[in-house]
Amino acid sequence: MKICITTDSTSDIPVCLQKELGISVLPLLIETEKGEYLDGVTITTDTFYEELLQYSQLPSSASVTPLNYLALYEEKLEQGYTDVIHVSLNGEGSSTYQNACLGRDFFYHDHPELEGDFHIHCLDSGTYSMGYGLGVVQAARMARDGKNPEEIIAFLQDWIEHNVVLFCPLELNFVRRSGRVSGAAAFIGDALGLKPVITFDHGAAKTLLKARGEKMAMREMLKLVISQHKPGTPVAIAGAMDENVNEAWSAAVRNTVQDVSEFIDFKLGCVITINSGPKAFGVVFRKE
Repeated sequence: MKICITTDSTSDIPVCLQKELGISVLPLLIETEKGEYLDGVTITTDTFYEELLQYSQLPSSASVTPLNYLALYEEKLEQGYTDVIHVSLNGEGSSTYQNACLGRDFFYHDHPELEGDFHIHCLDSGTYSMGYGLGVVQAARMARDGKNPEEIIAFLQDWIEHNVVLFCPLELNFVRRSGRVSGAAAFIGDALGLKPVITFDHGAAKTLLKARGEKMAMREMLKLVISQHKPGTPVAIAGAMDENVNEAWSAAVRNTVQDVSEFIDFKLGCVITINSGPKAFGVVFRKE
């Protein structure tokens, strides 16, 4: 038994963890005024942040294709894996999950004799960013430690059911243009200095509250984490373009949230910042 954990680039898993744990990450395609990029491969998040502020039109993202997945499964077969466990971004917001399943169908069409020996498990995370990336990191550690596929899949299904993503865009122009916040609400929010705290409810963006100013938004978000975080589980801390905000937010989370098994700092990736803008912060954790 040899298990490989795979995902896509919208999981926002730091590259150091991808390499350490052998997580295979397939990049989404980012289409911009300047051309096309492979997320995390031909453009970095820091470069994308700078470019994003210059575009007159929002970039768009294209799903990982079924043929990309077929190539991944063929590669893992050649490398001697017996199980591929793939976790994709929200299937309601992208065809990436459906394409992973279609690639699996193509694979077994080409290799019908392998259906009982080479197993491909595709899971729809129902969310974005480290909302599933943090679960993937833990699943990869389980695979490294010798857990069987059934245990890992059960863990991931539980994580998918109980993860929480909270983020706060500091400039409302991007969430307005992406449709995450209405134009009128964004205009009023900018005028009053309001910062929305947004979550994902079954994959759909939902504004939980609006705080006056960045510091108040941090305090309100911390209250939500403290009230919901399951003790003894990890917390991922999201930053973006502004390093001062990143440092202040990371310190606030680390100094306030108790009984955390691990803190992981990460930066919001290209796909997420198309919708949130490059000036934002957030947090991911498992709720009770």
